[in-house]
Amino acid sequence: MLAVAHENRRNEYRVQAMRMNRAGERGDLPGREERFFITGESWFFSTREGCPIGPYKNKNLAGKGLNDFLEFLSLAKPKMLTKFYSSLAEDIAY
Repeated sequence: MLAVAHENRRNEYRVQAMRMNRAGERGDLPGREERFFITGESWFFSTREGCPIGPYKNKNLAGKGLNDFLEFLSLAKPKMLTKFYSSLAEDIAY
């Protein structure tokens, strides 16, 4: 029961964080609900840089993948984030 309450609290924080502007963002919030899309039978989510992440079997799993991705971004050290963003830029360039 305690683990469920802890997970619910973590999810509430994630939802609350998605409703706030991130560092450097000003004005209206970007449409983060529009991150999910389906191609064929596979679901994906898009990063704010426009990079598709997936495939997932359904939208629910894509949502869990997005939560994992956001958690990674919040916990990763700056050096790792620099490498990650560089790899995204390379993928988008192709």
